[in-house]
Amino acid sequence: MRCCTTASSATSDRPAAIREALARQDAGFAGPLTVYGERSRLMPATLDRERITFKQVPYHIKAWT
Repeated sequence: MRCCTTASSATSDRPAAIREALARQDAGFAGPLTVYGERSRLMPATLDRERITFKQVPYHIKAWT
C-alpha cells in the first residue's frame, strides 16, 4: 500500500491528479493508495474503482506532555 499525503485541489479529476503526482515520484507504482485529509469529496464508488482508501484526520489532536 502506498500513502500519498498531498493532492492538487485545483483539478476536477482528483483520482487522476493523485495518480499523476505519484507517477512523477514512482513511475512503476499502480497499487492501492491511502489518502489522509479532513474530508473526501469523492463518492465511495469512485474511491473503490480507483483503489483509494480515505482516512479522516481528527480535528482535535490532543498532545500528551
